[in-house]
Amino acid sequence: MSIYGLPGSRICIGIQPQGVDLQTILQKRKIHCVGKVRHNRLAGCSFSDDKVMKKKGRGTFEEKATSYDGVQLRAVKWHDNRAVHLFSTFTSANPTISVQRWDKKKKETVQVTCPSVVHAYNKSMGGVDLLDSLIALYRTKIRSRKWYHKIVFHMMDFTAWHLYRRDCKDCGIPKKEVYSLLKFKAEVASCLCNKRKVLKKRVRPSHNEKKRRGSASSVPSTPGRCKYPGCKGIVKVQCSKCVTYLCFTADKNCFMNFHKQ
Repeated sequence: MSIYGLPGSRICIGIQPQGVDLQTILQKRKIHCVGKVRHNRLAGCSFSDDKVMKKKGRGTFEEKATSYDGVQLRAVKWHDNRAVHLFSTFTSANPTISVQRWDKKKKETVQVTCPSVVHAYNKSMGGVDLLDSLIALYRTKIRSRKWYHKIVFHMMDFTAWHLYRRDCKDCGIPKKEVYSLLKFKAEVASCLCNKRKVLKKRVRPSHNEKKRRGSASSVPSTPGRCKYPGCKGIVKVQCSKCVTYLCFTADKNCFMNFHKQ
């Protein structure tokens, strides 16, 4: 596995499928890490049950510390609306801070205790988790054998989310009046579908190379403009074989020159 990063760097990871092994490898390269982890990836690390922590209230947390392969690791379980597990090699639960959260039952903002490791994770990854959530709600589904089609439509969903957030922020729209993401994307799609199509200009058919080199005995019959390069004369005759307007006068013979090139 190839890992690139400057020593002393700090990185945040979403859900870590590798768990302990990944953070150990990073820390040995002096790359500090913090991220979410599934509880089943924390072998030998037991926390209180979710129901027990829920009874204690929001902001309840537990911390476990250990040393694995010479690396100091800390795991924290924090209960907000639901339990979340975080893993870090450079920060811990303390010192704690107080954050504002919305209480649905009381219908008001309340203060909730937040561990330092959670604050460090949310500072860098809060918007990323929100992005993943919104994209998953209204993902553009497409079935195609061309793999890059899915990448293109995923980037369109990503851009639509940014435009949605920017529109709400720049216009100062109250949260109660903000359009839903579904309605916003529907309006964008409607504008793109109703955009006027650019009509292609009709192109004159080019002359046939074999016919024009075949013979110079063509008989002109209709008027037109001379097609010989460099000649802008208006003629009243046309080659009936290669259907090309050419002039032949006492001063110049574009008809003969064109067929002998």
